Amino acid sequence: MKSIDLSKKIIIGSAQFGMNYGINNSSGMVKINEIKRILKYAKENKISFLDTAIAYGRSEYNLGRAGCKNYKIISKIPSNIIMNSDINKEIFKQVKNSIALLHHHSLYGILLHSGNDLLSKNRKKIYKALIQCKEKGLVEKIGISVYESKDVFEIIKNFDIDIVQIPFNILNRDLEFSGLLNKLKDKKIEVHVRSVFLQGLLLMNPQKMPVYFHKWNNIWESWGNWLKTNKINPLEACLKFVLEKEEIDKVIVGIDNTKQLEEIIQITKRKYSYAIPDDVCSNDKYLINPYYWG
Repeated sequence: MKSIDLSKKIIIGSAQFGMNYGINNSSGMVKINEIKRILKYAKENKISFLDTAIAYGRSEYNLGRAGCKNYKIISKIPSNIIMNSDINKEIFKQVKNSIALLHHHSLYGILLHSGNDLLSKNRKKIYKALIQCKEKGLVEKIGISVYESKDVFEIIKNFDIDIVQIPFNILNRDLEFSGLLNKLKDKKIEVHVRSVFLQGLLLMNPQKMPVYFHKWNNIWESWGNWLKTNKINPLEACLKFVLEKEEIDKVIVGIDNTKQLEEIIQITKRKYSYAIPDDVCSNDKYLINPYYWG
């Protein structure tokens, strides 16, 4: 890993560019001028990928306004759009609309926002439409966004895809423990991980967390003690934990402002040799999956 510039593994997540997003986000949606500053600084520091989605409010529109032509962009199609009577027509329409909003010529990747769409009764029609998007040059790669590793094994057994986007962080290590990470690398599928800060939860002071999370105080105590013992801040620990995994191709990081990005860039340049203890880990879906929060 010493010869790899870890900043090149960063993908700027843009959910905050189009809506209020994240449990630890107190500043709301990022303003257009700040988006421009973030994109400028990111490009100056060799970050060339952006992640967005049709479901992220005004994200695609705001990225287009801010100017993102020099970036490789990945977007996602939600299930409610796909469940149309004419799946092929609807997918093409949405991909072309995303390209237009972004003022781009094509997308690096288009993902199904719910990977389970490739387990549905319409899976063959959906996959065919995605392949045709590739063949027509609208997208370079196709893939899925998922919450759990177990959903992916069946999909990659039946369909050839290029990208899997999945949560991975110090609390949720299912991607690794399930064996999926090695399976994806064997099949030469790009692994893009998200939720590395668990929507900011892992960066919060436990005393300021919503009451809902108090039932896991034993984990927060172990996490806090480990940080204190190793004299490392949670941002650095969370980020380097995922960046240092050689099997992970890209790490999606949500950015609220340029200052945050500056700090992240600095972290990628530091050496890291810490092992996160196993008791700072959980398979409880009510903790590791924001869908179930509260």
